[in-house]
Amino acid sequence: MKVRQGFVSNSSSSSFIVRFERMPDSAEDTMQLLGFGYGDNVECYKYSMSAIDVAKRVFNDLQEAKKNDVDRAKEEFDSLESWDFYHREKAFLEDHFGKNSKATWQEEREYLEKHGSHLDKEREENVQRNMSEFLEDMKEGEFYVILRYADEEGDNVLEHGEIFRNLHHVRVSHH
Repeated sequence: MKVRQGFVSNSSSSSFIVRFERMPDSAEDTMQLLGFGYGDNVECYKYSMSAIDVAKRVFNDLQEAKKNDVDRAKEEFDSLESWDFYHREKAFLEDHFGKNSKATWQEEREYLEKHGSHLDKEREENVQRNMSEFLEDMKEGEFYVILRYADEEGDNVLEHGEIFRNLHHVRVSHH
């Protein structure tokens, strides 16, 4: 049984699983694939970046990114599923212990270990289904990459500016 663990912070990051029809050969080509034109700006909250600066960053990141990394994609889709999983796990425990239970964390973990294996199976099935749906109509020559942007690194526009809105993509928030 997997156990959700983590911490809370005010910063955020997001991974983007993005499909490209082909490898762009320049920042200008990347800008076109992203659906931006010269002179466009990408706005997010109080931040702004020129479309060409966005495209330069994405183009450079594409040069470094591993293409079609199935293991990493599975990890990202699993992370995407984790919030829903947390709520299903919580409801499962409430069904057994009651809504205002005084059960300890250890008691809950033990119960999940003994009786919650179906939740792990359901989670794995959801991850596989979501990956299959993302990849199902990929054409020859297309590829996907996983790019990560974080607001604490000054990438607010890249993370929150919907820069991949014109491409087939999935955003995985790591708040």
